[in-house]
Amino acid sequence: MKKLFLLLSTLIILFSCSSDEGAIETDNDFVTAEVIYTGEPEVDGCGYMLIIDEERYKPVNLPTKFKQHKLKVMLTYKIDPKGFLCGDLPYAQTTIEILDIIKK
Repeated sequence: MKKLFLLLSTLIILFSCSSDEGAIETDNDFVTAEVIYTGEPEVDGCGYMLIIDEERYKPVNLPTKFKQHKLKVMLTYKIDPKGFLCGDLPYAQTTIEILDIIKK
């Protein structure tokens, strides 16, 4: 009976531990990005977006002083799994949380 209890306890502990599956991707190196303004979301725009390596991302926390169309910046970020629906796009934009940002 003790062995069965020990085996079950071990299995519960192993399966309750978190895994890397579903982990949020983190980018700790500064990357170059361009801030673009795509128009107000109320009129089918997506607001301020960031272009990083030719991909568009919706920042969830872009500081006001960086809300300038065509502004070049350097930033670190992590992917936010929520996504953002905007405009006439049939899919959600990938959202990111800015960890650090500076003007280039």
